[in-house]
Amino acid sequence: MVLRWVFADLVYPTLLVAAFVYIVATTVRVVLGARGDGLLRRLMGAVLPFVALVYVVVARQIGDETRAGLLPSLGGLAWFGIGGAIGLLLLEASRPLLSTNSDVGPSLYALFLSTVACFMLYCQMIEAVDSTQTFPLGMIVCGGLDVMFRGAPGSPWSR
Repeated sequence: MVLRWVFADLVYPTLLVAAFVYIVATTVRVVLGARGDGLLRRLMGAVLPFVALVYVVVARQIGDETRAGLLPSLGGLAWFGIGGAIGLLLLEASRPLLSTNSDVGPSLYALFLSTVACFMLYCQMIEAVDSTQTFPLGMIVCGGLDVMFRGAPGSPWSR
C-alpha cells in the first residue's frame, strides 16, 4: 500500500514534471543554438505542435468530436505503433540532415521534442490515463531506444 502511494502519487508525477521540464529545456537549447534563418526554422519546429494542441483543445471544448475524439477511438497498440513510427521517422530523418549545412535537421529535432512535450501536456490536461498516452509513449520509447543505440542526432558519438 505504501509503495503504491510512493510510486503512483510521488514518483510518477515527479518524473512527468521532470521529463517535461527536461524536454522543454532541451528544445529551448536547440532553438537558441541557431543563428539567422535557422532560428526561425527551429522556432517554427518547436511552436507548431503547441499550435496544434490549442486547436485540439478548442475543438474538444466546442464539442467537435469528429476531430477531438479521434485520439481515443484507436486502440492502444495502434497508437503506440504510430507514435513509435513518428518518433523514429523524425529522429532518423534528422540524422542525415544534421551533416549538411541545412538547418532542417535541428528543426526536426525541435519538432520531435516539442511534439512529445505537447502530448505529455495534453494527456495531463484531459486527465486521461488511457490509450491517448500510448502515442507519446511510443514516441518516447522508440525515440529513446534509437538515441540509446545510435546516439542523439548531431552528437559526435552518433552512428
